[in-house]
Amino acid sequence: MFGALACLSANHAFAQNYPTQPLRIVVPASVGSTLDALARIIGGELQRTWGKQVSVENRPGENGNAGTRYAAMAPADGHTMLMIGTNFAANPILGENAGYDPMLNFAPVSELVSLPTIAVVHPIFPAQNVKTLVEVLTLSPGQFSYASAGYGTSLHLAAEAFKHATKIQMLHVPFKNSKQAEAAVIGGDVQIVLAPLATAMPMIQAGRVRPLAIGAPERHQALLDVPTMAQAGVESYDFTAWVGVAVPANTPAAIVQKLSDHLGKIVHQPKLKQRLGAQYVEIVGSTPQQFTALIQKDQVRWHAIAEEAKRAATKLEQSLQPQTETVEDEMKAPPPPKPEATDAPSTKAPMPPKSGSAAKPKDAAEAEPDAMDDESSEDDAAAGTAAAPKPAPTPSKPAAKKTPPNSSAATPPASAAKSAPAAADSQDSDSSVATKTAAPPKPESAATKPTAAKPTTAQPAATAPATAKPAAPAKTGTTPPSTATPKTVPDTADVPREVLPGKPAQ
Repeated sequence: MFGALACLSANHAFAQNYPTQPLRIVVPASVGSTLDALARIIGGELQRTWGKQVSVENRPGENGNAGTRYAAMAPADGHTMLMIGTNFAANPILGENAGYDPMLNFAPVSELVSLPTIAVVHPIFPAQNVKTLVEVLTLSPGQFSYASAGYGTSLHLAAEAFKHATKIQMLHVPFKNSKQAEAAVIGGDVQIVLAPLATAMPMIQAGRVRPLAIGAPERHQALLDVPTMAQAGVESYDFTAWVGVAVPANTPAAIVQKLSDHLGKIVHQPKLKQRLGAQYVEIVGSTPQQFTALIQKDQVRWHAIAEEAKRAATKLEQSLQPQTETVEDEMKAPPPPKPEATDAPSTKAPMPPKSGSAAKPKDAAEAEPDAMDDESSEDDAAAGTAAAPKPAPTPSKPAAKKTPPNSSAATPPASAAKSAPAAADSQDSDSSVATKTAAPPKPESAATKPTAAKPTTAQPAATAPATAKPAAPAKTGTTPPSTATPKTVPDTADVPREVLPGKPAQ
């Protein structure tokens, strides 16, 4: 108990002497942005009030996440402040790897100002009010687009909140900054933008866009003829952009309260209030408790929007599932089988077999030596010498046989053609029968009497080995298939992203 009292006394004494060193305001946005402009106004007033040097440090990147993580690692003594906007609560929910938690890594100090959002369309857009706008977008889902300054910016969040409240669908077209988004609406590239009133007023006054409704509890004094979203029929839309200040977690509560009190006094100064009011900015200056409640309320809102977006994506995926399965089935279906090769005879007419010779085998490689022997036998027959007998081959499909030019073998007469079946039967019954080459005047005797022929003077010459030729080796002419292994590309390992963690609460 005494330890807790001593700690409270030390914090109270430290808060009374605060600040004890120069102050720093971290801006997670570029120079010239709304956060940067307010940081320089607040810094100048704090420097004049406390007499301590105040510097503004811009840390843009990752839609504010880079600068936010940087400020979370600062000492928790109140000398480092962070300018935050609406995306401070939305980024960890709608994005990925924000690297911080709004409630665990920071202590909210004060909401400085709020920026009302107004919905504007291109002048030729058919909708004249929010009711007609919702009807047009409902009848044509996904056919109209809205502009933003990038993912997670106030323009993007305002449009997503409007989609959530009206249950409509619009295409998101992000640009690099708000100036490009506004130019796209003026040029007719996109149809709608929900922008802060401070940036939309110059376009409205120039007649380049048509205002439909303002997202504020009450009508604005500069646009009394423009209704609020609730008056236009969208009562659930209560989005308003805001800008505030936070400090690293575990900063003493007394310092947080002292800083909040001074910031509230600064924004309520008459001169500053008039200056900011001319820019269509509403002065707030809330307490730490009020600002904490606002951030927690925004977290609940963005959680609901994120869940609805997931359900819409799942519903869209399910609606496309049958078509996807059909496409996958078609991709997985095997190709039609190719017609197998058959032994059907060729369309060309087969060549008739040569006279005095048996049919050639099916395999050309096996029949080549026989063809060489037949040619040699025909040459010998022309010279008047007897050829050596050879065993009859197994009957198979007839094959074309070469006939040397100027050969003495003549086409067999009709009687020889008629006796060919008998010769085939004799060859099937007796495999040891030898054929006899007759004299040129009687060629039919070789085909008609293969088995019962009487011994002749040419028979002893059948045993002469001088005319036999060795069989030539078979030539296949085929090439062995390639055994090369196809090259494969190794899988690329995913490189993990390094995320600077936020400072945990103690």
